[in-house]
This record gives sequence, C-alpha cells and structure tokens, in this order.
Amino acid sequence: MPLFSRRPSASAPFALGLAGGPARGGSPARLIFLATFWMVALGNWPLWEQLARLPELANWRGVAFGLAFAVIIGGGIALLLALLAWRFTLKPALTLFLLAAAFGAYFMHTYGVVIDRSMMVNTLSTDSREVRDLLSWRMALVVGVLGLLPAVAVWRARLAWPGWPRQLLRNLGLALLSLALAVGALMLVFQDFASVMRNHTQLRYLINPLNSFYALATLVWEPGKRERGPVQPLGEDARLPALPPGAKPPLVVLVLGETARADHFALNGYPRPTTPELEKLGVASLRNVWSCGTNTAASVPCMFSPLSRGDFENRKTDTEGLADVLQRAGYAVLWIDNQAGGCKGVCQRVPTVRYH
Repeated sequence: MPLFSRRPSASAPFALGLAGGPARGGSPARLIFLATFWMVALGNWPLWEQLARLPELANWRGVAFGLAFAVIIGGGIALLLALLAWRFTLKPALTLFLLAAAFGAYFMHTYGVVIDRSMMVNTLSTDSREVRDLLSWRMALVVGVLGLLPAVAVWRARLAWPGWPRQLLRNLGLALLSLALAVGALMLVFQDFASVMRNHTQLRYLINPLNSFYALATLVWEPGKRERGPVQPLGEDARLPALPPGAKPPLVVLVLGETARADHFALNGYPRPTTPELEKLGVASLRNVWSCGTNTAASVPCMFSPLSRGDFENRKTDTEGLADVLQRAGYAVLWIDNQAGGCKGVCQRVPTVRYH
C-alpha cells in the first residue's frame, strides 16, 4: 500500500489521514509537514552524525540542542515550501527538495564533503565521463529510498485546493508558523547555537537541502556583483630579456595536477612511502605553498592571477593571468589540456591543444 494513497481504505489509516477520505483530498500543509519531517530526520543524517561527534554536545544538553536544531531546519524548509504551496507548484517543489536532500545526503556521507558554493561549481562543471564514475548501486539505493520513493508518494497524494484567496491565507499562516517555530527554537539554544556555528563553521554547509539551494543562489548572485566589461590587462610592461649570442631560448614546462594533501607526502616527512617515484628524481618540495581553493573553477584561475585567495574570491573585475603576461612578454605559450573541464578561462587567449 503506498504511503500516500489515491484511494484510501480502512486498512490504510495513515494514507486515509493524508488524503482526507474518499470524498475530498488531504491538506497541503500536512503533506509539507510529512515531507519536511522526512528530510530533517533522514536527509540530514550526515549533519546528525557530525553533531554526535562534538564533545561539547556529548550529553543530554546535546540531545536538546539537536532537537532544537531539527526544529530550526524544519522551520526553514517548511517556510520555503509554504511559499510554493499552490496547486501546480507544490508537488514539483517537494520533488525537487526530496531529490536534492537525497543526493546531498549521499555525497556528504560517502565522500565526506560539504555542499557550498565551491562544491556547487564542481557539480555544475561535471562532465558525462565523471558522472559515470560516480554512479553506483549504493547511490541508486540511497537516492531511491530517500528521494524517489517519497517523491512517488507525493505525486500519488490527492490534495484539496480551495480558492486562491483562502489558499494564500493558509500559505501565509503556515509560513508564519514555520518562522515562529524556527525562531523560538533558536532562542531556546541561542548561546549553544552561536558557539557551535562559530567553532564548527562546516556544519552550516551540512544543512540539507537548504545548503544546495543557498550555494546555487550565491553562485547566481556573485557574478552579478562583478563589473561586466573587458578583461583588464596585466603586466603590460613585461618584456623577454635579450639572449646572449648562440644561447638557447628558455624552455619552461609547468605541470598542473590534481590537488593532494601536503601532510600526506613522504617528501614532506610523512612516514608512509606515498611518493616513491618522486623521491627517485630528487625533486624539491616547496612546503610554504597554499591552495587557492578546493574546486577547479576557482583554484586554477586564482593560482595564475596575482591575487590572494580572499582577494580573488571578492574581486570586482576580471583580469588577465600569468599566461597572458608571458605571451605578451615574448614567450611562445602553449597550453596542453587533458582534462574535460578545461582551463577555466586561463588559456582563453593563448594557443591551446586539447587531448580529451
């Protein structure tokens, strides 16, 4: 028997309660409540796991904090859904929320990632080959149970819709109630909440599925804050020094690879032999080097720019990079790309060869 039945019977009291009986449909607010409860309880299990590991929450005070946090998250989700609770928008919105929560829970738990703006950039720039590498039976099972099954139940649910003035009042009432519950729960644990969020900033990016929607919104909004116009030139006075007679021109090969943890390099003192081939070459490992970001779309252009990570993220205009300066100075620059994601704009104005 489906969770939300079109034809409720006496043997399905839960479905009957949602559908509202044979003569009329069920309440949209009730459907929102059930879907929100599902997402908060199950879709946020990576968040609850992280909270359970915090030493400051390892007691009954932590349980109370977790319950209040759940109400805060549920209030936020229900508030958004209340604004979308209309005949032709509620079910698509619930489906989107459920699937976003299912995919988010899977990737956060499986790969230990958080969903922020950088991760959203990575997601949107993933190509078909990378998608195939991510597919698995475990992913299908998790997304099917957490997302597809409740989405099917949502579409099978029969709802009663009054006229739009009454529905507007109901939506506003549900939105205000959701906001009041979230604010009330926050006030009860405000000191603990502020402390935990300040000391463990990654937790805010585990709030599912609000993290995905927030990341997508910032991704859309951020470029709009940057001035539209031509790319600003950089290093216009750079010139290649004159070579002595008979000297060979300089040849520089810069290999840009995947990000790796410096503290796991045997070259840097890590006890396990993680870099045996590099050690044979007698290379020098520069240790006072820091990543410009964790996603390719930001880190690659950032490391070829004269800006720091913080300045690059908050830049107002786009400027040329190192490849442009070297080419203008007189070097014959050639970018060889073997990654489907491309050079992220770094090689846009220099000759490029692609092997993918």
